Amino acid sequence: MSITTYQNQSTTIAMSEQSQIRFTATTVTVNVPDDPRATLMYYFNCMCNVLNLTDVHPGVKRFRDYHHYDLNRNDIDTLIKLCEILAPHKLENKCIFECAALCVNHSCEFYNVDEIRQRVLSATVTANTSISALAGKSALFASATATSSLTIVLGGESYRITKIMTYKRSWIQENYYTPMQLLRRNSSVCIIL
Repeated sequence: MSITTYQNQSTTIAMSEQSQIRFTATTVTVNVPDDPRATLMYYFNCMCNVLNLTDVHPGVKRFRDYHHYDLNRNDIDTLIKLCEILAPHKLENKCIFECAALCVNHSCEFYNVDEIRQRVLSATVTANTSISALAGKSALFASATATSSLTIVLGGESYRITKIMTYKRSWIQENYYTPMQLLRRNSSVCIIL
């Protein structure tokens, strides 16, 4: 807060900034084929949506199309590697959250995230008779901007968070852990933990 004094007039100006985060539900119902390749591709697609990875390489884009899951052995190995990069433990509590209470209609729910920053400028003027109409009155000016300054770093790359996903434990088990386990069993990918 700053205070400025003028001759025969006193003006008090205060500025404050507030941030609010607004969530808007964006979930849609989908049908995922009952195949571990399709369910893992669905997981990958969900993580790409959360991270807003729309401009990924065309060779990677096809791994998001879980309705066309006829993958050869090399493709399955690539899918496993891609999903390891976007593994739940790397994204948990950053852009994906285990929270059954927010999974009202589905076992996973998506929300757009908007950070609203509001700057408020308040001026109180106390003056002599020449500006007596304003004496003791307050003026309030506000400006709001919607931004998303939340970020996550994966593999040295920074991604702006514009969406989050909440899920029930059963969803992550069915769409990540189980298909990863089944596909790794038959994979040529060597995993070092």
